[in-house]
Amino acid sequence: MNRKAITISVITGVFLIIVLVVLLAVPAARFSLFRIVTELPAVATNFAIQKYAKVRDFKSGVAGLERELSIIQWTNTSRSSMLRGLLENTDQFMGVAALASDYADMAPYLERLVNYQPDLFIARIWLGQALSHSKPEAAFPHLEEAAKIVPADDRPYRIAVSVALALGDRGKAADWCGRYAKAQFGGIRPLIYRNIFAGTGFRKLALEVSNASGKTSLITNEGIQVGAEQTYDFDLPERVSPDSLRLHTGVLPGVGITFGDMVLYGPDGQHRLGPDQFFILPDRGFMLSSARMVTVSPDGDIITFLPRSGTFGSIDRVDIEMTFERLGLATLPGCERF
Repeated sequence: MNRKAITISVITGVFLIIVLVVLLAVPAARFSLFRIVTELPAVATNFAIQKYAKVRDFKSGVAGLERELSIIQWTNTSRSSMLRGLLENTDQFMGVAALASDYADMAPYLERLVNYQPDLFIARIWLGQALSHSKPEAAFPHLEEAAKIVPADDRPYRIAVSVALALGDRGKAADWCGRYAKAQFGGIRPLIYRNIFAGTGFRKLALEVSNASGKTSLITNEGIQVGAEQTYDFDLPERVSPDSLRLHTGVLPGVGITFGDMVLYGPDGQHRLGPDQFFILPDRGFMLSSARMVTVSPDGDIITFLPRSGTFGSIDRVDIEMTFERLGLATLPGCERF
């Protein structure tokens, strides 16, 4: 071996030793390297297939997704950290799928994805949606599984109602609508969510109040009841005189909220305000009447209450009467919620 080759070998060996020492001594470096390695397949696939999504070339796009899935399966882990990138790439194509032929191209790949991750909610939804256009009867088992994994999400019910009606089975459609109206457990948690509850479901409320110095408190209530008027109480950590009250709702879209009285407790006893005595300002939802609104955001809503005259006064507890109802999925008996 000549001197040049020896020098290159020594430099390479020293470099590898330095890299190894850094990786052993610096956890952040190990984590960064791990992230780079695990995200490479998704980044490479995204770069290769995004042009196909733009021109709606599903066959070429699916080929890229198949390769990425094969790489993930090769790692032989039950829940690979590379899965998130695969889902984001798959969502590109499911987002632009519209024709029966589009879903037919996606179905074989989605079946592989479900076989690999049978407990993955969104994979079941995608496959159920794809099969609803070609093998509608075969969609129901996947929609059933999706509804078991996340009962409160509306997507399995929407697809099931549509498939049942396409098959002429109104009874089955009404049954799915009835299940949807009562479903409350679980909740959606998108890859990117924007609320204080780390996701959206059908349980959590929080009242935000500020004291004279501007210090803000959040008082939570996790007892939402569906379909019945309920008084939701919020015991404040101290007596305050707020200019406004803000109600954070970790509630799914498509929910009707009807407001009743608001009862304020303070040093002078209780003071009851009817819904015609305070303004209701949803951050994202829309008002259907002076005391009823509908939620539309997958991130919940923030509802501001302002007194129509005067102030809320000095208070240490707030009770708000509200009724939460899931709105209808279709205009047929069993599905309407008018």
